[in-house]
Amino acid sequence: MQQLLLAFVFTVSSFGATAQKINYQITGTVERVTGSKKITLSVRGEDKTTKIADDGSFSFSGTLDKAGEAHISTETSTIIFIWLDEGNLVMNFAEWKMNGRCLLRTTHVSGNDDSYLYFTKTLITRDPIIPTSQEEYATLAQKKYYAYLDSLMTAKPNSKVLVHHIRFFSKQLGEVNTGKLYNRLPESEQMTDAGALIRNYLAQRTALKVGSTFPDFELSDVDGKPFKISSIKASYILVDFWDSHCGPCRVAHKENKVMKGKFNDPRFEIVSISVDTKKHEWLKALKDQDLPWPQAVDLKGFESDIAKHIQLNAIPFSVLLDGNMKIIGVGMDDGSLEPTLAKLMGYKMGPDKNEKIAQ
Repeated sequence: MQQLLLAFVFTVSSFGATAQKINYQITGTVERVTGSKKITLSVRGEDKTTKIADDGSFSFSGTLDKAGEAHISTETSTIIFIWLDEGNLVMNFAEWKMNGRCLLRTTHVSGNDDSYLYFTKTLITRDPIIPTSQEEYATLAQKKYYAYLDSLMTAKPNSKVLVHHIRFFSKQLGEVNTGKLYNRLPESEQMTDAGALIRNYLAQRTALKVGSTFPDFELSDVDGKPFKISSIKASYILVDFWDSHCGPCRVAHKENKVMKGKFNDPRFEIVSISVDTKKHEWLKALKDQDLPWPQAVDLKGFESDIAKHIQLNAIPFSVLLDGNMKIIGVGMDDGSLEPTLAKLMGYKMGPDKNEKIAQ
């Protein structure tokens, strides 16, 4: 069964049918760095688009079955998630550019406690962590976000936002702390779709323990011939899960192309495993992206043996292996992949090229 991409899953899963409707109204402003003239609110997969006035102001109003996550974007920006709830909400946003992309960030939220509480997770991530090493970063991030969530759960134990916060920070928290916080949630919140995503994360971390052997299921390459990850002769292998309809996957592929070029070392290889179910869509995406590393698929989507074995529930997703198929790292979409490889292979990182350290 084809599963929805991560961003869309969070939006749709946050809403459910109830007998009582709630009304919302959003007014706000957008600081623009592009020529954006429209802004779009996506609720339960349905888009509402309105004009941005010359002074940057805009407004939305409507009815919901239930409060929950939605996302908003200008016509030139990426999406950003918000918590849509009853009342007169004031939400201000600002466009900004990074690496040629127009991003959107929330700058102000008021009018509903949970909507503001949802915004605070963005604020906490903007407070920089300054480590002396990647290992120290992981330790400091875990302490920081656990303390933040622990204080929120003490102050607002019945907030509907908490389960989404735990899911959002689960990777930084690690499975032990994520499990502790999840167990403190009311049972009603544990049984939400966001709660299910946390349980899937915990199950996945059990299936993908660092040091354990990664499963070597038989797949097919672009020519339809049998393919196994173990056929790759490299010291370090990044296994990348994606599909042709996944926008964030394309971004990750571009970043991986750059990183692979910076090393230009035969000891490191990437293998992309698609969860596509239609071969022509997979092949077209490969042609469009021109990915210079091995590709594999079995056209069973998220129901494939390998996807089910590792509890795959969202893409993009990656696992770093050593040459013996032992797991070195899981996820690693937090900027830790390149520094980890540099350390393992003996490189000093540079802006355009990573330099081999003389032994």
